Amino acid sequence: MPWTNFGKSKLLGPCGGVPTTFPVNWHIGITSTDPGPTGIFTGEFAIGVNGYTRVSVANDIAQWDGPGVGGANNGIEILNQNNIVWPDSLGAWGSAVYVFGSDAASAGNVWWYYPVPGGAIAIDRAGVVVAIEFGTLKLRLEDPTT
Repeated sequence: MPWTNFGKSKLLGPCGGVPTTFPVNWHIGITSTDPGPTGIFTGEFAIGVNGYTRVSVANDIAQWDGPGVGGANNGIEILNQNNIVWPDSLGAWGSAVYVFGSDAASAGNVWWYYPVPGGAIAIDRAGVVVAIEFGTLKLRLEDPTT
């Protein structure tokens, strides 16, 4: 799971004496393009069009297994502990290729991004449900020893 440049600066800030405030909730969006290290929103579906919205997920131990909790991989990754489900589409959104975590319900800063677990999802009509299943979204620190 790649962190954007913004996310990396927030993760490493405290190591250099710069305090970081993490979001109380992640606002998880989906996009048709790779946001890349700059966290560009160009591929995000239009908020409010055909029912699309970012999903607000608590940034806490009930939603994410903490590093070292529940067998997490050597304290370098956490996994979602509940399904993350978007509202049913009311029309076509496009093809969901990446999910991302932002600190706001619209605009804001992208902290991390991840390919849609299981591959792209075509949201080409009303009634399509997009869901990230329990344990498939990994927020991971890269460790060259693993």
